[in-house]
Amino acid sequence: MLKTDIGLEAEAIKMYNEAAVTCAAEKDQISKQLLRSFLKTRKATWICLKISKITLINSGLPISQPSQVNRLRPDA
Repeated sequence: MLKTDIGLEAEAIKMYNEAAVTCAAEKDQISKQLLRSFLKTRKATWICLKISKITLINSGLPISQPSQVNRLRPDA
């Protein structure tokens, strides 16, 4: 799931960057500033996800597939 989330955040960052460049070319500074604000949030989220992935990998805990996790839960 982390891999998917990291990929989605990377795509959002790319999209916001491209949109901000378009706004700058069209001299729409208000939209550009709004997109840059969104971009900061997306970058922060991407960094947090990357740190989470590294922490999980370095923890030494086994990484299970979702179907395996559900079998481990007593209420599943």
